[in-house]
Amino acid sequence: MFLPLRQNTIDIYYTDTFSKHWQNSMLHVLNKEELDVYHRYGLEERKIEFLLGRYLVKNICSHYLHKKPQEIIITKNEYGKPYLPGSDVKFNISHSYGVVACAATIGAEIGVDIEKISNDITGVVKRFFTPKEIDYLFNLDPGNKNREAYRLWTMKEAYIKAIGKGLFTPLDSFDLFDLFGEYDVFFYSTELNADYYLSVVRKNGKNEENNASVRIFRVVIECIGWLRITFPWLIPIQNKKLEGYFL
Repeated sequence: MFLPLRQNTIDIYYTDTFSKHWQNSMLHVLNKEELDVYHRYGLEERKIEFLLGRYLVKNICSHYLHKKPQEIIITKNEYGKPYLPGSDVKFNISHSYGVVACAATIGAEIGVDIEKISNDITGVVKRFFTPKEIDYLFNLDPGNKNREAYRLWTMKEAYIKAIGKGLFTPLDSFDLFDLFGEYDVFFYSTELNADYYLSVVRKNGKNEENNASVRIFRVVIECIGWLRITFPWLIPIQNKKLEGYFL
């Protein structure tokens, strides 16, 4: 069961893509255009990621919108960010190497990014981070640098998705340390299963404090047509008093 959305709360649902037998039981949530997109994907993994993303967001939003999941229409802005026209429900989807995550909230723009922690990216990020971010990262203990690089990367990706422009906004065109001082931008990061970093950004576009609670759910696909959703860990978070926020 997907829980109803609440004010000043971010709900994050995530699941893995390793079970393949359940796909046909979820296709009913896709409209004709979405089915065409689904079938155009050449790689099976991309098809599953697309289907799971749509399934999660439509079920999350259906309770709040009082509609069946298959009745929910998703469109895109000029930069390609999906949204629900005429609704104050905002959502975003991310996937990485076997995990799909969807974040949703009410009344504020949102972005989410998940990345599997695998290769050493400390050399790569020098091309995409600001001087202040690079200086922070490379003054850490060697054992912490790579994981923190992934955390910063997911935070930056989540931010450009929240503002709705995606990669049209270069990652080195803004500094996270400067954003942390903005009143209306909320950041949250966590590790999932020790192998992934997930970050979410909520931006309300108003000159008011952007407090939020975060609820995280794991969706387990047990058999065809049956889901088990674990109860969340609930994290009430005041808006970024950043002492001790970084390593």
